[in-house]
Amino acid sequence: SEEPGSPLPTFSAAAKVRVAVTCLLFLSSSCCNGAVLCAVLRAKRRPPRVRVLMAHLAAADLLVTVVVMPLDAAWNVTVQWYGGEAACRALMFLKLAAMYASAFVTVVIALDRHDAIVCPLGARGAARRSRAMLGAAWGMSAVLALPQ
Repeated sequence: SEEPGSPLPTFSAAAKVRVAVTCLLFLSSSCCNGAVLCAVLRAKRRPPRVRVLMAHLAAADLLVTVVVMPLDAAWNVTVQWYGGEAACRALMFLKLAAMYASAFVTVVIALDRHDAIVCPLGARGAARRSRAMLGAAWGMSAVLALPQ
């Protein structure tokens, strides 16, 4: 609820700068993360574990790029939400799931690299563990974003 006499939000100069910066970040992130995904998918042989982990990170970051950045830019331009409650809930779910996935996949990579350093000869089962951790990361992202 707005106080009487308080000014309505406007598309200010600061909001214009935020939109411009968001658009630049969107373009660079789309190109870079898309290039990583293409490189991994073009591999003729089965990619090593690290490349699979990097592909998941690029996919999660690409999800942030295509969901969060345009949503934030549109919100800055329109200054208010016109999409209705269902669209708001769906987009907020996607936004949270994307941000959680990016963070959780980064943690999976850190745990995998820790395991590779601490147990360098314990490669048996490492790929299966990585896949399980990636599945858990994506699953937890969806579950934690569900309250939206």
